[in-house]
Amino acid sequence: VNSREMARRIIMISMFSCLLECLLAVYERLQGVGRAVAHLGEANRAGAYFAGTSILFLAFVLITKNRTRWLALGAWLVAVGALFATLSRGGILAMVLGSSVIFTLFVFFSPHKTMSQKLKYLILGVLLIANVALVLPARVQERLLFTVKGDSSKIADMATLDTEELDGSAAGRLKLWTAGLDLFRQRKSGYGAFTATQLQARYRGGFKKAMHNIYLQLLVEHGIQGLFCFLLLIFVVGLNHGRRFMLARTDPEESAIFLGLLGFWIGLCVAHFFVNPFFMLQINGQFWVMSACALRHGSEPRSYG
Repeated sequence: VNSREMARRIIMISMFSCLLECLLAVYERLQGVGRAVAHLGEANRAGAYFAGTSILFLAFVLITKNRTRWLALGAWLVAVGALFATLSRGGILAMVLGSSVIFTLFVFFSPHKTMSQKLKYLILGVLLIANVALVLPARVQERLLFTVKGDSSKIADMATLDTEELDGSAAGRLKLWTAGLDLFRQRKSGYGAFTATQLQARYRGGFKKAMHNIYLQLLVEHGIQGLFCFLLLIFVVGLNHGRRFMLARTDPEESAIFLGLLGFWIGLCVAHFFVNPFFMLQINGQFWVMSACALRHGSEPRSYG
């Protein structure tokens, strides 16, 4: 990637690839699949991915104009539809938090829209939140409500936890996380790579299941030093994208790319409180490709070369 234009083309191709994955999930849902997974193998993995892509497209909706904005709006709607098709509660939470962050950055720091235009977006956002019950599909509402109003008979074997008001999935994760914290207390330096699933099985009668939390998995496997390195990676990547967004004062598309990638990153990081395939290329491969292109050829201070 030896030019700014080449970097831009690769980013656009990557975004189109993201959109195709979203369309596949929507197609699966239209075919009657209970929880869409697209090419990602599991619904919660797909939820993390679609949360990130929806925030990426939202940044283009906020900052760009004319035909690009309308294309981005269509892509955002497809991405949100794909996320809802997964019924991933962690993914929905990631989308909400990530979208809130980039919307705040857009309102206070983007020079590419007037204050009156930003106010219109803010009003639309408030109306959307106020009428969320009308916007969310019924099956998504039921999924969210079931988190705290589930059938307690499904978690009768977890009497040691206060989970009477949780559904089986949420209660199961609480038990996994409790086991993980107990393992960490026993050996704070970690047990080694790929050991968390086997170790926590003794807390579940020999039944092996992933930790469903990348932070806790790294804490168990690599100890506090491993988690520190991971958090440092998260901070540095987020800082670089945020800094480049602030520098992109003259190019709306570049500004949208960096704000969208920052939102994608936030979405991935939040969603992985509930899943653990953070290092799978199917989940973050397009993010790394777009980030490499954008950071290599984006605006930067002259003192940095």
